[in-house]
Amino acid sequence: MGHFSGDRLRQARLAAGLTREDLAQRAGVRSADRIRDWERGAHAPQARYVPRLAAALGVDSVVLYDVDPARPPLRVLRLARGLSLQQLAELAGVPIMTCQRIEQGRGHRHDLTALNRISRALGIPAS
Repeated sequence: MGHFSGDRLRQARLAAGLTREDLAQRAGVRSADRIRDWERGAHAPQARYVPRLAAALGVDSVVLYDVDPARPPLRVLRLARGLSLQQLAELAGVPIMTCQRIEQGRGHRHDLTALNRISRALGIPAS
């Protein structure tokens, strides 16, 4: 769970009335073949493409993942904003290993400061 969903990408594209070529052009993706591969689940897009795809489709980035949009995991929130783990760590001013531990649900009570920094960097409430 929490993986990019090619089915959701395809559904959003069709709902927006776009061809793969249209979406590729609007999202700044090299080719419609990449969109096809993502829709088929052959590959998942790099995090930097996810916000572009969502903007081109007029949807929230989180809906492109196989998660409950009301309760997305931290990893999906990060990816939906187009950030790598390293980028999030730098933005939050938190060691990358701490970010990774928190994403994996292995955070500890002493990670509350880090969690608050990560939440602020993602623009979400710490809860």
